[in-house]
Amino acid sequence: LITTTNARGIGKGSKLSVPVSPSLDCTRNLLESSDLVFALGTELGPTDFEIYKPLPQIRFKSLIRVDVDQTQLLTGPSAEISICSDVGDFLEKLLRKLPTKHRNASGKTKAKQCIQNAKALLSKEELNYIEIIHAIQKELPGCFLIGDSTQIAYAGNLYCQIYRDSGWFNAATGYGALGYSVPAAIGASLADPLSPVVCLVGDGGFQFTLTELGTAVDEEIPVIFIVFNNYGYGEIKNYMINRGIIPVGIEPTPPNFERIAQAYGIPYGKVHNLGELIPLMRKLVQDELPLIIEYVEKV
Repeated sequence: LITTTNARGIGKGSKLSVPVSPSLDCTRNLLESSDLVFALGTELGPTDFEIYKPLPQIRFKSLIRVDVDQTQLLTGPSAEISICSDVGDFLEKLLRKLPTKHRNASGKTKAKQCIQNAKALLSKEELNYIEIIHAIQKELPGCFLIGDSTQIAYAGNLYCQIYRDSGWFNAATGYGALGYSVPAAIGASLADPLSPVVCLVGDGGFQFTLTELGTAVDEEIPVIFIVFNNYGYGEIKNYMINRGIIPVGIEPTPPNFERIAQAYGIPYGKVHNLGELIPLMRKLVQDELPLIIEYVEKV
């Protein structure tokens, strides 16, 4: 079960789940080597299958596409069979037709190997971000993680285990939207007030919608805002450097987030690593107030 960015959480840690971006070689190889692929509710678009660079179209041995939108079935890779249906309804009917006896058990091995191969492709920095994502979920079971266009979200989009349906969504796909995560996290908490909500945002992106903190305070919405402060637009800077572009306009001066928190009368703390993050989060969390944790990535 290969999950795209927006599908993370489906599978909830099953040993058959591969929560790895289809834009990585290991995942594409798994898709191309499979005898049959069901594409369920995915348009097979570039935001999932070509995150960082244009890639050749996946060469499926056999492809069946299922989508509730007829027009989606007419775009992207052609399939041997295209089925216009709600995915849930389709799967219920399909599962009733499948034999219940034990079959080929190689799926778990292939899933595990693909995850290991993905980890080998990721940088030390990306793996640290992924460790943070997993640690937050362990501390706050059933939480929603709402990401901005920021480096931790990009790392998680490439690979991370999510343990609830719709537990991972962010603006770091497609055109992106700096500042999206702050109001989106507030909206998520309003929609499901019984679930913890964690906003993952960079110091640059946070400044786009910083005033929404006032909404969270006024409405007593206990979102945990974790601000990854690298004193600039780190993802944009890396993009420019990797393409031989002289970096320009990528180091906006961040505000004093402690004083921002004081101005709104909400809890604040500062950390420099994962070992400090979880204990501080545990200490600061309250029922009716948002809080800011500044994760300083540059001294």
